[in-house]
Amino acid sequence: MKREIVYAELSYKINGILFSVQNELGRYRNEKQYGDLIEWYLKEYQIPHEREKLLPKSFAEEKGGRNRIDFFID
Repeated sequence: MKREIVYAELSYKINGILFSVQNELGRYRNEKQYGDLIEWYLKEYQIPHEREKLLPKSFAEEKGGRNRIDFFID
């Protein structure tokens, strides 16, 4: 079954950013360094985003603040 990418242009840009970051920094960097450069590119390309966004609890007894995503984009 063939599926269409919902946001093809945005997906293409984000993949390009991720490849650029990997090529620039290489391996063995810490997560913060990768995140900082990804965020720099997102700002450079004027892609709306939020960094380290908290998501709601998955279940009632879960401790708050545990569901955090690195980037929430557009």
